[in-house]
Amino acid sequence: METMIFGKQIRKTWLFHVLGKLTLFLVLFSLLLLFLYIVGNFQEFLDATQIFLLKTLEITLLASAIIATYYIVFLFLIAFLEKKIYLLRLVLAIIAIIICLFLFIALKFLTSWLVF
Repeated sequence: METMIFGKQIRKTWLFHVLGKLTLFLVLFSLLLLFLYIVGNFQEFLDATQIFLLKTLEITLLASAIIATYYIVFLFLIAFLEKKIYLLRLVLAIIAIIICLFLFIALKFLTSWLVF
């Protein structure tokens, strides 16, 4: 019975909610930065602006993958303690990690061709 109370306390903490919302925000922000970079190539943004977009995209992708990993750890902890699985949140967090890591690897490949 104590684990149920402890599990409910974990689910009600502000950190659990912040991790979920921050993961979603950073993934959407990364996609926005990628969109701005692609549009900037066609509209001929300055090189400094393009480099700034790439560096910012790199930071947000890495931060999003790390935060999504922590969120998955919290989801597994809640599933273990409460015996209840939040499947949709778990799947979305895994998809967020896959998207972020794929874009991060593609970004590293792209920046290896550029000379800074």
